[in-house]
Parts: sequence; structure tokens; C-alpha cells
Amino acid sequence: MKRNTLLIAIAAITVVGIAAGLLLSGAGPSGALQGMIAPIPTTLTLGYTVLMENGVGGYMLDLHGRLVDSTGGPVANRPVKLRWRLPDETTLHDCGTATTGADGSYSLQFEQYSWYYGRHPIYHAEFAGDSLFLASRSADVQGP
Repeated sequence: MKRNTLLIAIAAITVVGIAAGLLLSGAGPSGALQGMIAPIPTTLTLGYTVLMENGVGGYMLDLHGRLVDSTGGPVANRPVKLRWRLPDETTLHDCGTATTGADGSYSLQFEQYSWYYGRHPIYHAEFAGDSLFLASRSADVQGP
């Protein structure tokens, strides 16, 4: 009889200890762990390659870059939005969205039209962030 009482007491103490540990570690009433992992900072790069001239002053570009975490490791399978604006304007225009590969790289072909009259568009890339990784934005890159 005393042995059964002792086993029940040990089991109760174990359950209480586990519950207390979960509460202290950030588990909410639903049991899900909360606030345990802070999003990881990211860095986003952008460059371009002229694939061909497309009429008077127009170009077909390959906009490309890489999304990496704070250790330089690749951030795969994430959307990267590419945008452009003219130097004397603040209005942003979408080029499109690319998805990073296993090595964190992305690439998007974009046709830059010739109606900019000698003004060279400025491009940048944006990663909106998610629950694991913080948002980042590339430096501005002036196009051809």
C-alpha cells in the first residue's frame, strides 16, 4: 500500500514539474510554445545582367540576388518582390515576384522599356519576412 502511494506521489510531482516547466518556458494555456524563437535577421542583395537591348534604349534584364540569414546561410523558398522607380519619382512599380532556391538565390527577367527618355530606373528587392525570418530590403541599384 505504501509503495502505491509513493508511486502516485512521484507521478504527481513529475506532472506538476513538467507543467511548471512549460509555463516558465513560454507555453500558453493552449499548450503551444510562444515567444521561444525570435525571427532571424536577413540580408537581401540585388544585381542585374542585361540579356539584350530591346529597341531604342530598352533592355531585357535578369534581376538576381540572394537572401541569406545572419550567419550567411541561404534562406530558401521565400518570395522576393522586385520593384522599380524613376530617379526623380517616389512611385514604386512592380517588376514581379521571384522565389528563392535552395541556395537562397532568386532571378527574374524584366523588360525595361525605352520610354524613360534617358532616365535610368532604380531597382530594389524586398523580402516581407515571416515567422522565422525578419524582413529585409536590398540597396537601390541603378539600371542601364
